[in-house]
Amino acid sequence: NPFDIFSLVDEHKKNILAIPTYKSENQKLVDLFRSASRQIFIFSGNISFINNKENNTEILHVLTELARKRINIKIICRVDIASIKNIKRILEINKIVGYDAIDVRHSEQPLRGCIIDNSVLRLREEKKKEDYEEGELAHDLYILYDIHDKDWIEWSEKVFWNLHANALPIDNRLKDLEKIEDLMINLK
Repeated sequence: NPFDIFSLVDEHKKNILAIPTYKSENQKLVDLFRSASRQIFIFSGNISFINNKENNTEILHVLTELARKRINIKIICRVDIASIKNIKRILEINKIVGYDAIDVRHSEQPLRGCIIDNSVLRLREEKKKEDYEEGELAHDLYILYDIHDKDWIEWSEKVFWNLHANALPIDNRLKDLEKIEDLMINLK
């Protein structure tokens, strides 16, 4: 649980932001990603964040920009039939920049967030109104936890690398998912 981690961090080394999910452009991912000078490690579900825009700037465009600057981008996410379009879109960046700038691995894991250059850990938690009693939550929320504590960032990197090392490569998965995708098209 991201909040459990956040609550253990020194008060002066953390920030929190709560925003309604319908204002996802207020997550400030563009600024966060552009602050990277070396690497970005991303914990994701179906990498749907790549479809977001902030102030008319597409997240996918920002990731392409960073790949051109040779920023190391590693992503662990679910690689399944629901995420295949997003996976293909993000891997297209590798073709655009001419090298494997973005490494995607399959792992079903609960964390959502990223680590930027050993300097910030951003974790995101989603709270859905439907999961609560009437009146407890006004609307669906994203709670963003920014952590600037070196020890917690290093711990999170170890978690990332452990998940990454045990995650499945996606090449064969993608080929098989494309077969399923073709079958789904033929069902129409």
